[in-house]
Amino acid sequence: MNGVDIQNVTTSSSTLTEVDFIKTLSAQCLTEKEKRSEEFLGQFIQTFETCHTRNEGMSVDLSQQERLEKAEQQMNNCSVILAAKFKPILRDYIAVQEQKYLNDKYACVKSAKPNDDLLAKQYNTCINSFLDNVDCVSIKAHNKSALKNISPKDVCLLTLWAMNTNRRSQGDNLLSLIVAGRTSCGKSVLFENILQEVSHNLTGDSGVGRFVLNGKSSLLLHDCNLECLVKGRDVDKFKAMARTESFQTKVHSKTNVIPPTFLMATSNQHLFDHRFKTEEQIGYSHKTLYKSPVCPTFNRIRESDLEAVRYRFLEVFVRKRPDLPDQCLPSSGQFTRLHFILGLFDQILTILYKYKKDDFASDYYFIYAIAGLCKNIDLILDDDHQHQSRMNIIELINKYQLNSDQKQTCLDYLLN
Repeated sequence: MNGVDIQNVTTSSSTLTEVDFIKTLSAQCLTEKEKRSEEFLGQFIQTFETCHTRNEGMSVDLSQQERLEKAEQQMNNCSVILAAKFKPILRDYIAVQEQKYLNDKYACVKSAKPNDDLLAKQYNTCINSFLDNVDCVSIKAHNKSALKNISPKDVCLLTLWAMNTNRRSQGDNLLSLIVAGRTSCGKSVLFENILQEVSHNLTGDSGVGRFVLNGKSSLLLHDCNLECLVKGRDVDKFKAMARTESFQTKVHSKTNVIPPTFLMATSNQHLFDHRFKTEEQIGYSHKTLYKSPVCPTFNRIRESDLEAVRYRFLEVFVRKRPDLPDQCLPSSGQFTRLHFILGLFDQILTILYKYKKDDFASDYYFIYAIAGLCKNIDLILDDDHQHQSRMNIIELINKYQLNSDQKQTCLDYLLN
């Protein structure tokens, strides 16, 4: 293969357009034989397009198939050897042309991007309106000692914050999260969308590689049947994940070790029994107790598995859609991880000021919170707000008595 003189090409690039520069560089990467092959293919395609126009009255799928058959037949007439060599390129070329043909048929207009600061404030209003509505939403942990002196709502927010801003550590003893309830109640808008950027969506299909995270530190089970947590082939994996234990999973012909991973599930079912103070009228009945449909069954769901999973989860159950301010829900676009971090930044500070170190069942609740604040301080664009937040974080580092390594790591994030 010919050598590519990058220095000469780079030197002359100042006098060439970007497209010309790429063409010049690519030409030096090809051998003479490859150049002749490319020239033949270009001439063949040009001739084919001239002779075989698209049938406008035919569906795109049939048109693409017909054009591909004609191209392959014409290539066979030229040379069987060339046909065998260039058929894959012809298929890709015709597929790309059909895609371009379809794109030319449609208009494509996007709305103006909403202001991130405004969306962050709207997210804060929505998530607090959602979690504070005790008539519609119940937050419960089966393991009460895991909450200790922290309110269930604050544990929920700290858990979401940890998932979005930290890589999980071995043995942190944080509860995993379930958001369950009625369809279209806000699970996706407020909980799933903010996590999509840093999470792996687990598919329910059989096959290998379902648990391969590729660097992501959260696993999201979207709109799943919660029975998958307590029965089937993945029960032990979910229990290990909830306990922050590493485990092996098959990836084609080898196995991968899955590191400690945050786990969140959304579902229309609920795993715990929930009781509300106010009654909900359903037909002629008035209901306050909502029993979980996930129960031990003979040879299907073992009581020990069910208890083990419940012990490691915090559940947000929505019996009916909370009233959220219409003006705060995004009219176009959606809430993202950025809006979550900016919207809850000051609230996480407030939560940490509200409690003391002994109130937490696990030190990682405040360690993750402080580290996440330090890591994302630069997202605050207002200089005065950012400066005040730095002072508050330093005060919290001292309040929670982080050790020297923890303090150094947090300060490196905070001051760099």
